Amino acid sequence: MNILSIINPRATCLAIVCLVVGMVSSAHAVPANQVLRRVDRQQIFGSCCVSWGETVSVVEPKAVVPVVVTWSTDFHLESQIIIGVGLIVNGGPCQFFGAPHLEEPLTFASQDDSRTLEFVVEPAQGLQVGNNTFTLCGGSLTSSSDSIVIGFNTLEVRLK
Repeated sequence: MNILSIINPRATCLAIVCLVVGMVSSAHAVPANQVLRRVDRQQIFGSCCVSWGETVSVVEPKAVVPVVVTWSTDFHLESQIIIGVGLIVNGGPCQFFGAPHLEEPLTFASQDDSRTLEFVVEPAQGLQVGNNTFTLCGGSLTSSSDSIVIGFNTLEVRLK
């Protein structure tokens, strides 16, 4: 039996598998403007609603469709407070999509907590053909002296 006749089919099969895996990985890549990752800690003070300075964008087609904005974060609150979290769509006012908020858990107050919030923005809520921006906003729902410390977080937008 010729060694090339054994290696060649196996090598061909391996090459096809590698090609398929490579195509699947690149198909799920997110454009840089649609995702923001932050690793530094930032403290945000004040009553609702102020911009938190974290922005992503997506390009809407001619037929505007809903978008999904997902924010995953580590955070810390100094006391039993409630922080509202919303989005500024295309430079408009801070809007709340559903009832997203962050509360200090009843566990250890010295530990960070983690949450993932998902916002669904419909076309009638400020979306337009072309580029659309989404900026996190929010603040305390109880006092202007309250604050939140945001740790590692990821903000991402995608067409629905």
